[in-house]
Amino acid sequence: MLTACKARIKQALVAQGIVDRNVCMNAGQAGQMRAKPYAVLHITSDESEFDGSLVSTTADPATRTVTKLRRRYRRTIQLGVALIDKNETLCDGRAEQLLAGLPRGFIDADGHYIALSPGRAKWSEDEGFVLDETRAELTLTFAGGIYVTETAPLVDASTAVRIDATLAPQGA
Repeated sequence: MLTACKARIKQALVAQGIVDRNVCMNAGQAGQMRAKPYAVLHITSDESEFDGSLVSTTADPATRTVTKLRRRYRRTIQLGVALIDKNETLCDGRAEQLLAGLPRGFIDADGHYIALSPGRAKWSEDEGFVLDETRAELTLTFAGGIYVTETAPLVDASTAVRIDATLAPQGA
């Protein structure tokens, strides 16, 4: 899920004009960047909690099985996206373009939906005027899950166990 989230953000950054090599996938690469604009992606938090909810059920009469997809854990990832540009106006425009271009969610490679919602933004400027840059730190939250597939034999109602019971009238 983390790889899919980072890839989706990188795709959106490249679509708005940041050169592919100027999108750093971790903070360690950021120290090497000199050309502006550039972006740095980093994980702020990654939390999982037990869910166990049933997502879908599919019956296959040919193999006489039923397949259930369960979300074992609900997973929430917060990803920080630092946008660095020459001045506040350019940086603000890039932040707005990024947010405007992001979908509310997407389907990952396994076919599971991952919801996306923007969070807070934190701004900072180079106080020493050495680097001549403005930094916008956006927080994006991705909500998805860890899924498991369970397969069981299909139970046919006509061959299921039938219990006949006759109740005696009370007081007899």
